[in-house]
Amino acid sequence: MTEETNINWYDQHASDYCDKAIHEDMSWPYADFLAHLAENPAKILDLGCGSGRDLLYFKNKGHAVEGLDGSKEMCNAAQKLIKAEVLHQKFSQLDLGPNKYDGVFANATLMHVEPQDRLNFLNQIFDSLRKNGIFYAHYPKGSGTQQSLDGRTLRLTENWLKLCNNFAWTLELTQGRPIFFTPEEQTWQAIRFRKN
Repeated sequence: MTEETNINWYDQHASDYCDKAIHEDMSWPYADFLAHLAENPAKILDLGCGSGRDLLYFKNKGHAVEGLDGSKEMCNAAQKLIKAEVLHQKFSQLDLGPNKYDGVFANATLMHVEPQDRLNFLNQIFDSLRKNGIFYAHYPKGSGTQQSLDGRTLRLTENWLKLCNNFAWTLELTQGRPIFFTPEEQTWQAIRFRKN
């Protein structure tokens, strides 16, 4: 199963992955997300939190944060960084609870959701958001199963916007990234929805 394969990859490569992640420029995903939260401070879920880099940034901005990851080793790394508990859940078994968050941040996460789990995954996010809460995702463009250079299996689809239309939220952002590249060079997509 691909989900287990990828979880095992992150468990085995957690240290190297965290060392690389800390140096990535996240300024524009943060701007896409934080500036549009209806509450400040907000309650934020970092879905697929990995190293905890984004959790720490949001926490230092004064927000209440929770992280979630399918890899136990990544959860441990994030917990160590932010000095708080991180939820250990697989995306196929997501159980978030209702009306908990003002924002759900999913950076480089959707590519790890198996096709049969996508609707339930989105339903969990939708239900977990409070009124006016936002769901932000940043993910690689493409379709089908692809193998990344580092050995991870990516489940890509161009249908995320269509799947999101099953829920009562409003699309606020859909743009290719990086924004300063031409459309042909933009290999990532950013989307943001607000719960009605």
